[in-house]
Amino acid sequence: MKPQPLQSHQSRHNKRRRLKRWLRLGILVMFLAALSFGIGVPLYQASQGYQQLRMAQQIIRTDLRHHQLRQFPQALRDLSESSVHLKRALIFTAYAHFLPSVQIPYQNLVDLQIATQNISQALSEMSPAIELSSRALDFPSRPSQFADSPKHLHSSPLESMIQAIKMLSPALIRSQPHWQQAATALKHVNWSAFEGILSPHTLSQLRSTSHVFVQVVAAIPVLTHSSQVLQQILGIPLSQTYLVLFQNSGELRPTGGFITAYSVITVKDGQIQIGASHNIYSLQNQVTYRPLAPSILHYVYTQHWHLRDANISPNLPTTVGYIQRFYSSIKGAPHINGMIFVNTWLVDDLLKVMGPLRLPASYHHLTITWQNANMTMETIAEHSHLPQATRKAFIGVMMQELLTQALKARGSALVHILDTLYHGLQRKYLLLWFANTKSEELAVHYHWAGRIRPHVPSDYLEVVDMNLGGHKDNFFMHEVVDVRIIRQHDRYVQTDTITWYNPALDNGWLVVPYQAYVRVYVPLGSQLISITAGNGPIFDYNNLTVNKTVFGRHISLPGRTSLIQPARRGSMTFTYLLPKTLPMTSLWIQKQPGIRVEPYHISFGSFHRSVTLREDMEIPLSFHDAHHV
Repeated sequence: MKPQPLQSHQSRHNKRRRLKRWLRLGILVMFLAALSFGIGVPLYQASQGYQQLRMAQQIIRTDLRHHQLRQFPQALRDLSESSVHLKRALIFTAYAHFLPSVQIPYQNLVDLQIATQNISQALSEMSPAIELSSRALDFPSRPSQFADSPKHLHSSPLESMIQAIKMLSPALIRSQPHWQQAATALKHVNWSAFEGILSPHTLSQLRSTSHVFVQVVAAIPVLTHSSQVLQQILGIPLSQTYLVLFQNSGELRPTGGFITAYSVITVKDGQIQIGASHNIYSLQNQVTYRPLAPSILHYVYTQHWHLRDANISPNLPTTVGYIQRFYSSIKGAPHINGMIFVNTWLVDDLLKVMGPLRLPASYHHLTITWQNANMTMETIAEHSHLPQATRKAFIGVMMQELLTQALKARGSALVHILDTLYHGLQRKYLLLWFANTKSEELAVHYHWAGRIRPHVPSDYLEVVDMNLGGHKDNFFMHEVVDVRIIRQHDRYVQTDTITWYNPALDNGWLVVPYQAYVRVYVPLGSQLISITAGNGPIFDYNNLTVNKTVFGRHISLPGRTSLIQPARRGSMTFTYLLPKTLPMTSLWIQKQPGIRVEPYHISFGSFHRSVTLREDMEIPLSFHDAHHV
């Protein structure tokens, strides 16, 4: 009878072992189920969110292509649903924020979800205003809408835009915080994290769309707070007259290029009337103001100063003052309310979005595209067998046709043109000056007025080339700027080296040995140590109008005469002491109008950075290096 307790004990032990096994198996099954749920659900939600986002994008793109916004409510619903799906996916994978291997992609998804949610909320708030304004911009949302008000059908694109701005402004102001939060989130997205996940084409589209979105959001204050000024600029209610100056960036000048043609346009109630465009030389005999040429133009081999050479200052108001002296001496010249400076690169960019231009019979119905515009312009003006008057008038005719076609644009075409103009303003392909104080203040506020910044609380640099050879070397020239700042005793010494590379062959008419007058605008009170290379007198003076010290000298570079020769290279170096009390927290670089891109290499102690300058930039300098160079 005694062995029985032993059997009972063994039985209980076996039961416990089986129970533990089942518990472990149950826990394992639960863990696997949770893991499957934790991966499957977020993946499903993320996939749904992505699909909804793509559907919204496709609907909007289709509507824009067909000049309508009929499916906008559906796009808005898809966008809202995509935000919900993405948010659910992120909730289920919140633990990913703490995993080093997925932390960066996870944070990018968080930023995208924040952007999507804010865009959805902003559009929802603006939906009624968007529907009201869509017809004014030739984007009908419902056939019955505006049926009793056909007035908009006879308005110009610019007048229509003003009407749309009036309708949209209150809603834009209310929804602006959402737009700004979305733009901030998109700025933080590292699109490279999605390489291998999204197709290269999709990734490229998302990058491009994000970049455009951030820039458009930055322009919202222009639309919401400056509508009265915009109306004044567009001749509402009083007509405005503007002198448009076309500058050839192949022959670089301080405000963008040699002034080669002009036109006078009148704007009344948003309607633009374009006067005939003419070659700038056609005004030479009408201008009665003929002073002696300033010393900066001595290499042009002219005794007198002419209107075509008036843009010698990179500070646009200064150049405008010079031009006004010439223009006002023309008998019967119409009073102007402003000047618009257009350079070659804006023409190229407009042709990209507008398509080819077909010229009149006098030019054999020639087709101009963005790929051939510059060379065709030079060939006809300088190297064709057409009559001289026809050759000289070509640029004016081309620009007039371009403006005429641009003003006919409607719907999505108008949106693309406005986006191109905005980029042109940011990159100084287009400069504005207004006689009206409030209009000029608006242009200055958004850095569209071509002004040198007079008050910069740190280091500053603008390099200004002025092609004096009369040829188009700058179409081929590559310019690189190296900036090196070191500390010597109690002062900072800055060295700016400008290097030019010209791969084009000297053909005697388009490309010749480069002749240029080169200036650097630097902080007021800087002291010149030396200028290496160059020829002729050295210029060293203070420009109190813009609060800058200016150093300059002429340079001559040899031409490339054979394909076996390497690209011609030349450089000029400016070395100077910076003012003692100058805070070295950042370097402000202003881009010269008329240059497409310009690489800069900056060295400040252990701080090194390379940037490609497309617009004005502020480069933060290392705080540590500012005290320990």
